[in-house]
Amino acid sequence: MTEALEQQPEATVEIGSAADPINPAPASANDLGALLAQFDAGTNAHTSDNGSGSGDHDQAANAPDPQFQEGELDKLLSDLNRDTERTNALQSEVNALKAAEAQRLERAEFEDFANNLQKRLPEWSEPDRAMRELSFYAHREDVRCAWETRGVSAAERRAAPAQLAQLQALYQQMRENPSDDPRQQAAMAAVVRRGQWLEKVVLGHPNVLRRMEDEIHKRAWEPRIDPDATAMRMEVAAAVRGSSGKVTPAGPPNYGTLSNNDFRKLVRDEHGFDPIT
Repeated sequence: MTEALEQQPEATVEIGSAADPINPAPASANDLGALLAQFDAGTNAHTSDNGSGSGDHDQAANAPDPQFQEGELDKLLSDLNRDTERTNALQSEVNALKAAEAQRLERAEFEDFANNLQKRLPEWSEPDRAMRELSFYAHREDVRCAWETRGVSAAERRAAPAQLAQLQALYQQMRENPSDDPRQQAAMAAVVRRGQWLEKVVLGHPNVLRRMEDEIHKRAWEPRIDPDATAMRMEVAAAVRGSSGKVTPAGPPNYGTLSNNDFRKLVRDEHGFDPIT
C-alpha cells in the first residue's frame, strides 16, 4: 500500500487556472472597456428614464386643468364686472349727492343775499320784493356771470384777461394744426372749459352786482303810486273843468303803440321795476 501511494503521481495545480474568490485574476483591457461601456449605458438609460418621467410628472402636476382654468377665469371676470358696475353706481350716487349739496348751498346763499337786500328796502315794500327783483335780473348774462364768479379774488380777476388771450391763441393754434391724437383732443376740451370760465370772470365784474343792488334799492324808495288817489285826482280834475259826468277809467294800454320811453315809464309806474336797463 505504501508502494502504491508512492507510485501514484502527484497532482499538479496550475496557478491562475482556477478562479480565486479572494484574489481574482485581473481582467483584460477589452473586458474592462466593455464593462464600463455597459455600466455607462445602463446608468444613462436609468437617469434618462427617471428624468423624463419625473419632468413629465411635474409638468402634468403643474399643468392647470383647462376646464377648471376656464371656469375660474369666467368667475373672476364676472366678479370684476360686478365690482366695476358697483363702483360706477356708487360713483354716480356720490356725484348726485355732491350736485344736490352744491345746489342746496347755492340756494341758501342766494336766499341770504335776497334777505340782506330786503332789509335795505322800505318798510312798506312787499316781503318778497327783493326776490322778485332779483328774479327779473336773472336773465342778464353779466349778472349771472357775476354771481357765479363772486368768489374769485381780485388778483385772479386782474390776471383773467391775459390768461384768456393766451388760451384763445393756443386754441386757434390747435385748430390750425389738427391731430387725431386723443391727448390733443383732451387738451382742446380743457382749454375750452378754462376759457369759458375766464370769460365769465371777465364779464362778471363785482360792480355788476353792486349796481344791481343800487338800482333795486333806488326803485323801492321811489314814491308809491296809489290807484285810489289817482282816480280821485282824475275826478277832481274833471269836476274843476265843469264836467258833471263821472270820469270813465281808462282801458288797458296798447303796448304796441307805446314808445320805449312811454313803455318804460308805464311799467315802472304800474309794476315797480325798470324793464330797460
